[in-house]
Amino acid sequence: MIAWLQEKLIQQNEKATGENSDYLRDFAKRTRSGFWKFGLTMPLVTHKKTVSKDLWHLARIAATQTEDCGPCLQTSVGFAVQDKVDAGLIKAVLGQDGASPLSPVQEAAVALGQFVANGAPISNEQRDLLEKEAGPSGVAELVATSAAVRLFPAMKRGLGYSKSCSLVKVEVDAA
Repeated sequence: MIAWLQEKLIQQNEKATGENSDYLRDFAKRTRSGFWKFGLTMPLVTHKKTVSKDLWHLARIAATQTEDCGPCLQTSVGFAVQDKVDAGLIKAVLGQDGASPLSPVQEAAVALGQFVANGAPISNEQRDLLEKEAGPSGVAELVATSAAVRLFPAMKRGLGYSKSCSLVKVEVDAA
């Protein structure tokens, strides 16, 4: 029964992300209790109450890009597209053609995501701008998602499921 439920959750994850989740199957086989504890991190990964969706996704993509250039980054981009973040903004973070210019506060969100992921510098001015725009709770939400998304590529690397870099696609439905 427990194995069936774990597989059902993994299949739901695959459907939501569009990515293979064999690393989760492997993890669940190695440590069932660890799998359930890993699942408890999901509310932190998705926590967003006050900050704008654009800032939240930009910080999250920047942090994921710092950690990974494959399926995890594609997943973060896919979630941003599903949340109707402007494709030009997503492309700006990725450094792709067709990018829209980022506003100073959007640049600050990207810088914060990179800072959380790898310590890249963020200026006091950018930090102050984020605090003014998003408030203390909004900045905390940006920090939380930027830190939490790092877990997925780290787990994949540790379990031997890393993939080489691949082109990330920003596909927006015309509907």
